[in-house]
Amino acid sequence: MGGIMDAKDHYRRAISLEKRGRISEALRECDLSISLDPWEPRYHAKRAQLLKKLKRFEEALGEYDKAIRLDPINSRYHASKASILRSMKRYLDALREYDKALSLEYGNPRYIESREKIREELRSLGLNPSRLTSISTTNALIASLKERKVRKAKVLVGILESLGVSVTSLACELSSKGECRALLWIMENYQVNYQRCQDLRGFVDCIMSSRVLPRGVDDLLLALARDREYGKRLAGLALATAKDRGTRELAERLLTGNIEGVRLPPLDSWDPNLWLNREIYGYHAVKFLGKGGTSYVLLVEREGVKYAMKIPALSPSNKGETKVSQSTFSELASESSKLQEISRNADDLVKLYGIFSDLTTIRQILSGKVDLYLRTPPALIMEYMAGGDAESLLSREALFYSQRWEKIVTLILHRVARALNSIHSEGLVHLDVKTRNVFFTSDPGESGEEVLRNLKEQKVKVKLGDLGASRKLGTPVDQYTPEYCPPDQVKALLRRGGATKEMDVFALGATGYKMFTRRSLIPPEIVEMYEKAIEGDGEMIVKAERSYREMYLSLRIENAGPEMERLLKLMVHPDPGVRPSATQVAITLFKMSKAFSQ
Repeated sequence: MGGIMDAKDHYRRAISLEKRGRISEALRECDLSISLDPWEPRYHAKRAQLLKKLKRFEEALGEYDKAIRLDPINSRYHASKASILRSMKRYLDALREYDKALSLEYGNPRYIESREKIREELRSLGLNPSRLTSISTTNALIASLKERKVRKAKVLVGILESLGVSVTSLACELSSKGECRALLWIMENYQVNYQRCQDLRGFVDCIMSSRVLPRGVDDLLLALARDREYGKRLAGLALATAKDRGTRELAERLLTGNIEGVRLPPLDSWDPNLWLNREIYGYHAVKFLGKGGTSYVLLVEREGVKYAMKIPALSPSNKGETKVSQSTFSELASESSKLQEISRNADDLVKLYGIFSDLTTIRQILSGKVDLYLRTPPALIMEYMAGGDAESLLSREALFYSQRWEKIVTLILHRVARALNSIHSEGLVHLDVKTRNVFFTSDPGESGEEVLRNLKEQKVKVKLGDLGASRKLGTPVDQYTPEYCPPDQVKALLRRGGATKEMDVFALGATGYKMFTRRSLIPPEIVEMYEKAIEGDGEMIVKAERSYREMYLSLRIENAGPEMERLLKLMVHPDPGVRPSATQVAITLFKMSKAFSQ
């Protein structure tokens, strides 16, 4: 009790110092209040206000996110966050936050006025706030640069990023369209990952037409190792005009064909796009799909059929990840045929077609032979799931706020519970159930009605992926995803305890919680305790267990019906013995889905 009273004292001092303009001192007092009572949302909100005054906007946004997690129905936190986003010219994100604030406090005139001001600013940029798309914004960007309105162009780039268009994606699109003025401006003012662009010829054509080398041309020269014809064109210009000696040397190597293996990045900063357009174990790497957990995922093709290739992100500087990668792939090699058979026989699991693993090669890669990582990385070949994952589905506003959302989530969780039942019946534990490992065979749809219909009729199938994390029941746990992981799994990892089915049930419950709330079940404070425990502070796992039990007592799952909330709370119970089995979960969810149909 004394700690909480002390926290209030520091909070009051922070307010007093803020009024006197002593912002840095106020921030220190606020930090002390949070260290004593991290569960009070007002302290995080006050810290955000102080950070805003210090122009530390990104940190301020993070503090408002914490305040919102602790008090999700406080409209002021969303509105304050929107105000910061607006000052950062992140208009689309700001509009979303004002919409959330108004959903909690309908008709608030201040929120309505602020939202309308943002819409006016968008109109002044030549954009329609009601029909804001990446195409219209890109066209506005091109037009603004033709008119040499650079400040406006920078704002439009920020809006495109809010729409999910990265600078690299934008540059690739401008290159393909031949919009040289806009492309060269982007190359000069932003960092572009050229490895992610399928065709680099548009970049070279634009540079050759201007006869001016943009900033960061070395990265483009390296990427052009896969297109020798255009690489030599750009290298010739670089050799003739570059002032930087390193750029000229790189251009000369490209001209002589001596680029392979030169300046490959270290494992800590590996670029997965280096695998593109290469043959790996007879599969042609087509596209980098993303990074999930501790692995890269590539779209590969063989004889016209698409597959997903999963490659562990090896890193000697991260002992945890390295241990996971080595042990995972060495154990997988011995269990390969069994895992392939399980995935073949279970319709709810992503099919596993092959495992390429050589522990000696992994050790050589970790010792510094990165050329082996480029040519023969350890890899899993899996069924390609074209519909994306549940995490991306969760980000679609129209679906999340649909009246059909609970039914959709029920069907998804039911299929995953069935998949877990199949795994558990074979004496295995998955150990990495999460929204990013729940996949769809094709795009589920745009509206709630369409998604629900496609899932019910199984036009789109839900499958649990990443069997690569699986372990035999009772064998030592050596990995975890903290936001979905129960304290008993972390304790097992620390003490070499065995993997249990209850860990999977908890993770599935945490997945359900995320799908209903858009928040992680395990908050950042407990995640930090997990990490400190892994780093060697043994008392932290005890503190994490206690904190989770306290949090569980007041756990509420908004947007979930009473029956669903009861089930999910049982699944994430602090006591593993209370959690139902995957079979029981699947049966309960099946009954719930049938009740929806009646």
